Amino acid sequence: MAALAGVRPSSDTLIQTFNAAMRVAPEGIRADNIFLDVPSIGQLTGNGVISPNNALNFKMALKLASGATQPHRRIGGSYWTGEWHSPF
Repeated sequence: MAALAGVRPSSDTLIQTFNAAMRVAPEGIRADNIFLDVPSIGQLTGNGVISPNNALNFKMALKLASGATQPHRRIGGSYWTGEWHSPF
């Protein structure tokens, strides 16, 4: 997240909140309601599955903290607006 936000990484990055509902089953690992709040960078939310063959299928959204955005930064061919949605 820090690289996307243009924030220098630190060994002292504070994670305020991390939550996820996890389910481990033969058909894969499911993570629902993922919520990661790093006040200096922003909030990451989403859901996804890791299949038995380790393929990732996640849909995530990153919302930067105020002051972390760089208005003219280009990501994926478009200008950064402070919120990014990406499947991976």
